[in-house]
Amino acid sequence: MWDLHAVSSGGGTTLTDIGTILLGGDRATVAGVPVKSHARLVRWGGLTTIADTIFELRLLNNDMQNPRLGQYFQLGASSLLGAINVETDVVSGGQRLISMRQNTGAANNIGYTTDYYADVPGWTPNGDYSGAVIDSEAASAALVAITWGETAWAPTVTLESGQYAILGAWVNVATNYGLLRFTHNDFSGFLPGFAFADTSNPAVARAVDSRWSNFLPDGYQFVALGECPVFTATQEATGLGFQLAAITADTPRVHIHVKKLS
Repeated sequence: MWDLHAVSSGGGTTLTDIGTILLGGDRATVAGVPVKSHARLVRWGGLTTIADTIFELRLLNNDMQNPRLGQYFQLGASSLLGAINVETDVVSGGQRLISMRQNTGAANNIGYTTDYYADVPGWTPNGDYSGAVIDSEAASAALVAITWGETAWAPTVTLESGQYAILGAWVNVATNYGLLRFTHNDFSGFLPGFAFADTSNPAVARAVDSRWSNFLPDGYQFVALGECPVFTATQEATGLGFQLAAITADTPRVHIHVKKLS
């Protein structure tokens, strides 16, 4: 099972640590420390506003091959990117320290990490997505900047009772980009999710459309990661919730993409 957590800061024009647990119920106990010691870090990244682009982004962790260098990107003063998402593979239960330097000013920023745990197995994509369901759901209230907001998923058309795999999601009506993760009792406290960009907005697309941004494919983010979270729903309720976090105050719409398994 994937598990996504985030930190935030007020930003900086020198390389500055992002060290505050994201507000709104991130469920992390210590900033940058995974919820369990047998975590396998598979993805991390940094987000800031489009107008305040990323000059430098760095991740440090004592379990990396070179803990003093970590993973480090220096894009420079001409950078147009407000978001960078990085693949990695580090088995580590220790703290991950994300730092960012911004070009224009000291605006808010977010750092995030995605861990993988084998504790809760999901559905391995096999290329058969027949019968997949896409539903549109507006966040119940406007998001506060750099703060998680949660909404219960109540599909427009009631789902049949059974097991479902989340293939991914599309997110639009977002000013910049942000984070999306899911909650369900079947996830045993883990919070599978990913970073998103609203590519329906041309300005946002230009700001993140680069090999450095490395966003997962819309609608199939968990498919791309290689394992889809599985949850049980009834005709009365899905039990599924989704949480959003963004750099700015937004009210995004989330189109959740699920496939019935049984």
